[in-house]
Amino acid sequence: MAFAKSTSQNVIALFIGFDDESIHKMEEKWERWGAPCRLVTIKSEYRSLLGPLSRFVRRLEFWEGGKPDHIQILIAQFVPRKWWHHLLHNQTSFLLRMWMIRHKDVVVTTVPYHLHK
Repeated sequence: MAFAKSTSQNVIALFIGFDDESIHKMEEKWERWGAPCRLVTIKSEYRSLLGPLSRFVRRLEFWEGGKPDHIQILIAQFVPRKWWHHLLHNQTSFLLRMWMIRHKDVVVTTVPYHLHK
């Protein structure tokens, strides 16, 4: 969150949940964390991330306040302690980065997140 807030004054966190329970848990955690920025939650049918994310980006591109210069998406990339754990992690972040290349004014930034356990 600190990095996101250092890059823009208008930060929106997006959580794509697969059921009502996971969305509710995330909203509760967000409140406990002090709601550092606006949180948008989307329930995804069929456990898809790409469709809901693309629709959200398209909605931002045609925002009521006018089209933004660019949209920056921050994706956490897990950095495991052991190199071979990369085979288990980061597939989703790679897929999201490749999918978002299709959008002209979307900047995708990967932020490393070091796993301790």
